[in-house]
Amino acid sequence: GHPDRYLGFAQGMRNTDYTIVQLDDPEGGRAKDAVHVYWQEAIKEHADLIAAVGFYSTDIPVLAKLKRESGGEWFIGGYDLNVETLEAIQEGVAQITIGQHPYLQGYLPVLALVENLRQGKSLENWIVEGWLPNPLLPETKAEMAVPIAVGEHVLGVLDVQHNVVDGLRQEDVNLLQSIADQVAIGLQNARLFTEVQIALAETRAAHERYLEQSWAKTKIAARGGQYHYTSPQAPVLEEEALTQAKRQALSQDHPAVISLNHDQNSERQGRPQTSLVAPITLRDKTIGDLQLHPASDNQQWTADDLAIVEAVVDQLAQSAESLRLFEETRERAGREQVIRQITDKMRSATSLDELAKITAEELGRRFSTDYASVELGVEKSSNGNG
Repeated sequence: GHPDRYLGFAQGMRNTDYTIVQLDDPEGGRAKDAVHVYWQEAIKEHADLIAAVGFYSTDIPVLAKLKRESGGEWFIGGYDLNVETLEAIQEGVAQITIGQHPYLQGYLPVLALVENLRQGKSLENWIVEGWLPNPLLPETKAEMAVPIAVGEHVLGVLDVQHNVVDGLRQEDVNLLQSIADQVAIGLQNARLFTEVQIALAETRAAHERYLEQSWAKTKIAARGGQYHYTSPQAPVLEEEALTQAKRQALSQDHPAVISLNHDQNSERQGRPQTSLVAPITLRDKTIGDLQLHPASDNQQWTADDLAIVEAVVDQLAQSAESLRLFEETRERAGREQVIRQITDKMRSATSLDELAKITAEELGRRFSTDYASVELGVEKSSNGNG
């Protein structure tokens, strides 16, 4: 039989006057017919049988049938809480399954059995008298547990306890299993949702890195992308004010009105000025800023002004990204054309010398270098290993 379950049962029965006989597995395997012959012979051989404990789910229905046929008064115990076991218990043919504590392999329930046998009590309902309930639920008299599973993957167990003996029935099993199935679906959906969220976060992070690299200051500055408009009559705005406005613009989520502190040498020194600044944002990534500095110190910015700037800045970001992608595509096409032209010439070579010559000359012309060299061949190392 099952070694762990046998050891748990034997441990619980130690120091008693009862003899435990461990039977070998049926020669024909766990098929129903082989199990039937196996238990039939064992029961005939042990006329003083008190209890027959099956360690496998196939044992219970066979033992129940043999007990009905023989009218025996011996006790039936099993470890697997399956449909056959529940039906046998309901009919009163089997007394209990002792696999409710799999981590103890039936040790605690067997102690209750031993105590009943020592006191000469009936084996009926012995598990109720000797069962050790959860200390947080001391009034428990009946318990039912069903797996929360998706396919063959068990996610957990749904356990229900009752304070009335035999208070849980087969219909309760069906209801509890239905609830457990719904819980399993919910857990599965939650897991899938979490996986999707993680995948989206990774994709978003990768896209942000791509935008950051694509809109790097050094790369964009080489293409332009900066313009400062100044009214002919306006005084020169000092660099410190522009830097201060830019810093505040990049710290905002939307267009905002700010106050600037002018340098003491500025024409506006000592006069307050409010400017309108806005971040230029593309898919949650700031790629630039916009500044509007009024000619008048008394400029009053309205909510409509802010709304107009926000709408224009959004369109600016989208248009800028479209232009960048167009330029990126054009540059890639140009690179591929250059590579294709050079490789076409290389394929026309009829010798290694000619191939090296074409490669050096074409790359030299492409990058306007004064010297280009191509050498083919591997020099033999000094240790002779190639």
